[in-house]
Amino acid sequence: MPDLLLHGRRIDSIFHLLGEHENDITYSVAWALAQSSCFLAAFLRKTIGLSGDESNVVIRLQQHEKSGGITDIEIESPGKFFVIVEAKRGWNLPSRRQLEGYAHRSSFAVRNKAVRRILALTECSPEHAVQHLEARRLNGVEILPISWKEMAQLAAQAKRECSHAEKRLLDELLTYLRGLMTMQNIDSNWVYVVSLGSGTPEGWKIS
Repeated sequence: MPDLLLHGRRIDSIFHLLGEHENDITYSVAWALAQSSCFLAAFLRKTIGLSGDESNVVIRLQQHEKSGGITDIEIESPGKFFVIVEAKRGWNLPSRRQLEGYAHRSSFAVRNKAVRRILALTECSPEHAVQHLEARRLNGVEILPISWKEMAQLAAQAKRECSHAEKRLLDELLTYLRGLMTMQNIDSNWVYVVSLGSGTPEGWKIS
């Protein structure tokens, strides 16, 4: 099979053609959720503890609402569940102000009889996200962190249960995600060096 190059860079997944920016990754994951019922079911089990009727689920991208901001992904089964996903590339978690905007969106708040969640999708490890997420519940809605690594694990898990066409799609998504996500906090690699020596330098009170 010939290599496909874009601006001199090899393309290993169809999703690489979309790009590598934050929105590009978000759209790729949303497309895979919409095309693979197994992936969507695994995602819903992980995030809300339910497996919805995938035929009655709508996935929306970039939904704007006055005073409520723009959501990255909305996943809804009317009357059953409504999930808002705020996706970020890197270790930046959404602020409390941003999460409050989503929690108080009129289209979201009115669905109070459905299971509702707001997900913070980042590269943060679960331990880091739990410690640094500024809010865990707003306006009666639970805020849950989930990592891109966990999304990749869900896609890999779903591959064991899905059709051949879905397997091919999820393979493309996994190749894409694994090539993009560092899965680590760059700051954790900092090294601090202390130079030690005998004697007291001129003008210093300590050695």
